[in-house]
Amino acid sequence: MIEEERIRQTNILVTILRFAIFFLGLSEIVIIIDYLTHRTHYHGISIVGFSLIWLTFVALYVLTKRGFSVVASHLLVFILFMSACYGAYLWGADLQGVLLGFVITISISTILLGNRYGFFVTSAVILAMAVFWYLQIASYIFPDRSWRIEISEYEDITSYMLLILLIMSVSWLSNSEIHKSLKRARQSEEDLRVERDNLEIKVDERTKELRQAQAEKLSQLYRFSEFGRLASGIFHDLLNPLSAVMLNLTEVRKGTDLAPTTKTYLDNADKISRQMESFMQTVRKQIQTTEVEKYFSPNDEIKDILTVLNFRIAKSKTELVFHSNKDISLYGRALKFYQVLTNIIGNALDALEEKADGRRVLTIKLTEKEFRIIVTVTDTGPGIPADILPHIFEPFFTTKSAEKGTGIGLSTAKEIVETNFKGSIQVTSSKTGTGFTLIFPKHASESLAQAD
Repeated sequence: MIEEERIRQTNILVTILRFAIFFLGLSEIVIIIDYLTHRTHYHGISIVGFSLIWLTFVALYVLTKRGFSVVASHLLVFILFMSACYGAYLWGADLQGVLLGFVITISISTILLGNRYGFFVTSAVILAMAVFWYLQIASYIFPDRSWRIEISEYEDITSYMLLILLIMSVSWLSNSEIHKSLKRARQSEEDLRVERDNLEIKVDERTKELRQAQAEKLSQLYRFSEFGRLASGIFHDLLNPLSAVMLNLTEVRKGTDLAPTTKTYLDNADKISRQMESFMQTVRKQIQTTEVEKYFSPNDEIKDILTVLNFRIAKSKTELVFHSNKDISLYGRALKFYQVLTNIIGNALDALEEKADGRRVLTIKLTEKEFRIIVTVTDTGPGIPADILPHIFEPFFTTKSAEKGTGIGLSTAKEIVETNFKGSIQVTSSKTGTGFTLIFPKHASESLAQAD
């Protein structure tokens, strides 16, 4: 806005100086004609002096065009003010030309330099007129009053006409700039209205897209919830017949008349049945929703997870490295810990399955350091792009297809680590792999439970 105002004032100044240069040139021609007409009876302004005034305005115009419009504005106001004062000194403060000169000075100063500066110039004009009037009445100065008696045939009416034209030009400039400003304001309002309408359309379209995406995600979550509910019942129903099978196998094995081969088959069947029971118990734990806080073994929870994911590990030909630690215990909800690590390890396997060639290595390390339990999960997958990495913990953000990802796994994992365990989760990634570091304060959850 300040720059626009400066440009506006510069344009006004350039126009004023052009008018002044043009009319002063005409005035000088009139003065020369008047001088040639009256010769010895000529009492007007000096031709040389008027030429210097014309050259001064030309210099101000050049100064303005070179970028010094503020300096040129101050000089113009100063020249006009001093010229009017000089006229008051020579011919008296009541000369119409002097009065009009002061009026022009006030008008131009206000337009070019602002209202405050115009008020200052007005005060200076009033003071100057009062001083010259007093000096004239008190006979301290003796202005030439011959203009009251000897009126030039051309000079007087010409000077008035020029001053009136100058006043008209200033008024025209002011009104013209006001109209331009109003036009720019109306155009700006129209542009803002169009931009606002376009923005509302874009917001509506984006809102519809987000609502549609949210509805799809919620639909997926609902299906997962339904699957979990049904699966929980299915596993419960399967455990009963499986237990019956195991009991029957145990009874059969008690027989003494079994052939060695038959006994071997029964032992293998009993072993496989117990593995199936352990597997189903592990899966049931994964889809549970409630559990009490207690001390649990992170080592055992990770082993259960690897049991469930063993098929994927074998299918993707992934080399598993697990640095276990049976002596570590953590207070909290084992189910929440299980959910977090299942998601992190599952994502690592997804990344390894996408790897075209090279070794597929999944490394899990469980350590304890300074009352903190640290779990690191590192893979040798293709890594996460740098532009995506800052967004992986955002809800519903996923780079996977709709069949593989919902965008809530990592955000839920981060919330569980920070809320339930008062810990933190960090991630680093490059083209050679990705590493997640989960830090659990060992007694944070226990202290919180005791405080409650």
